[in-house]
Amino acid sequence: MLVVGVGQGTRILEYLLDLPKAYRAEMTLGVATDTGDAFGSVVLECEAGSIGVEDVQAVAGEFLGPISQVPPMTSALKHKGKPLYRLARQGKSVERKARPVTIYDLKVVGFEPDGQHPRAILDISCSKGTYIRTLIQDIGQELGCGAHMSFLIRQAVGCFRLTDALSLHEFERGVTSGGGPGQVLIGAAEALQFLPAYVLRPGEVERVTHGIPPDGQALERRWPGRGVEWGYPDFGANKEGEIVRLLDEDFRLVATGRERQSFGNAQGGQRGLVTLEKVFPPLEED
Repeated sequence: MLVVGVGQGTRILEYLLDLPKAYRAEMTLGVATDTGDAFGSVVLECEAGSIGVEDVQAVAGEFLGPISQVPPMTSALKHKGKPLYRLARQGKSVERKARPVTIYDLKVVGFEPDGQHPRAILDISCSKGTYIRTLIQDIGQELGCGAHMSFLIRQAVGCFRLTDALSLHEFERGVTSGGGPGQVLIGAAEALQFLPAYVLRPGEVERVTHGIPPDGQALERRWPGRGVEWGYPDFGANKEGEIVRLLDEDFRLVATGRERQSFGNAQGGQRGLVTLEKVFPPLEED
């Protein structure tokens, strides 16, 4: 599963980079490979039939939370300007520094004894930069038998789910069936639904599209999934530098901005200041 931006949608991709990822992976115990997956050469093989699901669950639980990972040589990270996987293809190995990542959730959802090499199905939720093959290698090492990743599928990127994704064939069919791209593409405002939003009052949209920051009093803060009620919002959760959406009354994305500060007003409420970051002019209609 891959999140792709089209047209103006490419401008919001940077906001999606830090979203957590969710994977389903198969771990084969008792066989370790030089690449960490089923395509590499076997570097260790041993009998692991005595390991049960309880053992895997216990060790997997030790990897929850912040951990450090050494990126695999088969990754796209660069060493002196060259991707590691190219060096690996040349039979070279270089020192890599461990990097911090976070495992938010790790569940064993299936287990098949399968003789000497049991297989476990894992559901993993993790931060960006996590290498699942490395995680599985580390679990196998902790179990004392070695392991490799024999299957992997990405199930989600933030709020984007595999169940809502389209294959290239499905996308092409949706576009050519008469509905056009708008029938199959997600709008920018919806794609950024994980960000809090301000709904602009009438008259503010044109100002913002011309690069003029909105008046703090003209903003209504709206969290994802909540209804809109005009009035002064509660700014207690605001964070300096937080990315927010600016929406028109139809909840279309007008701009993105950053929280800068909040201050009191005569009514005893709070007004916020937002600096503009990216403005999205309205698309011309035929």
